[in-house]
Amino acid sequence: MLKLRLSLAFLATSVAMLLATWCSCSGEDQPFKDPLTGKTASAKRSNRPSRPALLKVSLTEDKDSSAGNIFLLSINLDIPLGGHTYSTEPGFSGATRIKVIQTEGVEPVEQKFAADHEPHLEFQDGEMVEKFKDSVTWLRRFRMKPDAKRSDVRILCQVRYQICDAFNCTPYDETFFATAESPAEVIVSDRAKLAEFQSRFAPPAPTALPNASPKAETVAAEMVETKPFELVLVPQAGKSSDPIKLRFRLSPETAQPGESVLLSVTMELESEWHTFALDQNPDNVGLPTAIQIKTSNGLKSTEEKFSPSLVPEITRTSDGKEQRVHHKQITWTMPFIVEQAEYGLAGMIRYQLCREKTCRVPKTIAFELGHVAKAATPDPTRTPVNASVEPPTLDPPTSTGDDNSPNLDGQSFQPRKQEGSLSLYLVYAFLGGLILNVMPCVLPVIAIKVLSFVQQAGQSRGRILLLNLTYSLGVIFVFLVLASCAVAAKFGAIKQFGWGSFFQETEFQVIMSCLVFAMGMSLLGVFEIPIPGMVGSAAGHQHQEGPLGAFLTGIFATLLATPCSGPFLGVTLGWSVQQEAHIVFLVWSVMGLGMASPYILLGFFPAWVKYLPKPGNWMVTFKEICGFVLMGTIIFLMSSMKGHWQLPLLILLLSIGFSLWMIGKLYTINSPARRRWTVRGFAASVSAFGLWLAVGLADDKPGAYELPWKPFSGKLVKDELRQRRTVLLDFTANWCAACKVNELIAFNRKETLERVTQHNIVAVKADYTSFSPDIKEWLDEFESQSIPLAIIFPGNDPLHPIVLRDSITKGQLLEKLEEAVQAKDQTTPKLTQR
Repeated sequence: MLKLRLSLAFLATSVAMLLATWCSCSGEDQPFKDPLTGKTASAKRSNRPSRPALLKVSLTEDKDSSAGNIFLLSINLDIPLGGHTYSTEPGFSGATRIKVIQTEGVEPVEQKFAADHEPHLEFQDGEMVEKFKDSVTWLRRFRMKPDAKRSDVRILCQVRYQICDAFNCTPYDETFFATAESPAEVIVSDRAKLAEFQSRFAPPAPTALPNASPKAETVAAEMVETKPFELVLVPQAGKSSDPIKLRFRLSPETAQPGESVLLSVTMELESEWHTFALDQNPDNVGLPTAIQIKTSNGLKSTEEKFSPSLVPEITRTSDGKEQRVHHKQITWTMPFIVEQAEYGLAGMIRYQLCREKTCRVPKTIAFELGHVAKAATPDPTRTPVNASVEPPTLDPPTSTGDDNSPNLDGQSFQPRKQEGSLSLYLVYAFLGGLILNVMPCVLPVIAIKVLSFVQQAGQSRGRILLLNLTYSLGVIFVFLVLASCAVAAKFGAIKQFGWGSFFQETEFQVIMSCLVFAMGMSLLGVFEIPIPGMVGSAAGHQHQEGPLGAFLTGIFATLLATPCSGPFLGVTLGWSVQQEAHIVFLVWSVMGLGMASPYILLGFFPAWVKYLPKPGNWMVTFKEICGFVLMGTIIFLMSSMKGHWQLPLLILLLSIGFSLWMIGKLYTINSPARRRWTVRGFAASVSAFGLWLAVGLADDKPGAYELPWKPFSGKLVKDELRQRRTVLLDFTANWCAACKVNELIAFNRKETLERVTQHNIVAVKADYTSFSPDIKEWLDEFESQSIPLAIIFPGNDPLHPIVLRDSITKGQLLEKLEEAVQAKDQTTPKLTQR
């Protein structure tokens, strides 16, 4: 009984370690710097230090310098109790980065910033790092240019740093603007004070942009077409161009006072790229597009905000955050009333471009159309449109000679070589592999190995050695395959490879989830794994582990270990891939040997197995507990999966689970062959159907094509119909399963969204989750006592709506929408029933 309790305690400890490490290692949102507002969205972390860090900057004249006209830029970081930051040494990840973006009137004296005291040296994750605690000040001197005045001295600088405690790190990205006339000290972390500080030195607003100096733009742009009332340009990105074209137009050009003109801002994007909508939540990773009218002459706006030509597409990040995006082409418009014969305006657009796995730095482009008074300046009382405060603009960046801000165009990185002998890294490799056995990723399979060890008790010494050696061969085999991939990537045979990179591929995550699920179902007694000797047989069939099962278990355990990286592993892997191919294979083989070493020792010293509990009924309970641990592993695997794949994977796992139940329960080993193959055929069909459905749902990404629903009101529907617009009215509720199916397969689909957008159809959703007398009145009007119910009101014939009841297919909906758009005026009202 004591041994049973010890075994259960070991399992509980393993699960606790899995959950604790999983939680502490989970990904967080990175902060994002808004170039218009100056706000930084901080990452959401738990267990932070006692308070946020304070970043203070000052630019003062260095009176101790004999050279004269020397200014000292001081950047002080006040670190909270219990926290630390890293030095600017670039030899390790997480280092602080200080970049001088632009200067005016000064040039740097030193090549880089220097700290006011030496950092603490600590060995962390296999590498030596430099940490600062309590406080640190970085200093750098700048010499005023001969032809400059004190009032000309200005420096724009960016600081990227992390504040860490024992468990978590919070990244920060701060930009400050210092002048010789500034206060002695500015607290960058205080956004209100920083905005006030920057506003004192903001230069005048740009005028006559098409012919103005580069000062008028935050980034450079190639002018494609320039007219008084139309401007077409392609923003530049270093030596190349952004994958977009911007067109600004104010039309008509000959409007008279009292007439209307329309400002349109059109963005044409190359394939695969997208930008974000005006109403994108800035806390949800992507930065919203912002358009600001800075100066207007002879025009009065009639709308408060710009209107998009298309409803944003809805996508979601891997952690479920909503992204409102535009692809291909989008136009934003705002109407104005002309108040005088000559009219025009100047403004700016701020945007960010992204594709599936990368985003570019946000950019700001200024524009001017028509006749703008040369002396015009932004009205400080005017409320910006879809934007906030414009950052101060400077002359084009000057060369600073700053090692922290080098010109990287066309350059290649040359990382510092890691020092150490081959024997030292072989020791690191062995220790790193050994530690993988206690990492949370592999603990579920290690629990299965404990079960196999119990089964081995009492067996011959030769068989115990054989089983543990074959398990070890499975482990080392995977490491050799990984080494082959690393060598192939080194010589360009494959695009990229890294430790754990398999789990960046959704297909691999799905396959591993299915395998883990199948093994878990086996351990829970649903079916017997059809592999001779594989641990995890169904209850009542206590097969002993065999060589093939041991080998496959070794492969399975090693694959599950790849998302985790322990001490010594990172530094060893980084060093090995810089060596010759035979060294790579040697190091990775020793790593596999380290992971397999406990089992090899048990094979050569089988007497140790006798200390484990003897086989008995407790093994069934222990095995089932291991099954639930594997089910928890699936949750871990799904947590890093792309959001649109999570529901399809659950559908696939459900079909696999039902198939495995059929195999385990609908026939036995003594059943006729015809019955066995019939059941297997049905099971394969169920799994194939689940796979087909899952792939279809994942590829279509239904959530990305949600219709631009408006909340229901009878007045809204009638107002839209009076304007002869076609209206699609959907009666739905959260408790209505059939309604949700209709949304999934018919309403929120790509083709439906295209049809609704193309014909400017108004989509209205009547949510009947809670009782609404207005909705009930409309349901009674159409003699409906149940939902789902969809009604299409043709814009040209609103008195003859088309009614769709119960289940709706995409084809039916598209056909009826087209019918409504093509409808002509009728004289006698009627209802067209499906």
